[in-house]
Amino acid sequence: MRLAGRTALVNRIDGWHRVGVAQAFAAEGAHVVVTGRNAQRGGEVSSEFLAEGGKADFVRSDLAGGLSAVQALAEKQHPAVGGYLDILVKQRRSAH
Repeated sequence: MRLAGRTALVNRIDGWHRVGVAQAFAAEGAHVVVTGRNAQRGGEVSSEFLAEGGKADFVRSDLAGGLSAVQALAEKQHPAVGGYLDILVKQRRSAH
């Protein structure tokens, strides 16, 4: 439980590899906030973590809208994390 008391936000949970990252944080005791466009998928992932005794929330987001979308995500995730975020996992930009 190395991450007990910490909060991790994992962006774009729609991708399966991100679920593994989020699961690892949850297994170590972190409160995991998952975000993505697919509300059904995000709800399933966060419900799975809750069923396993973890702490999780889903915040729907679509960051394709640029700065305004990022600001909207920041406002929506605030109640879930209580204003504090210790770990952020985001999509890495392609080198193309």
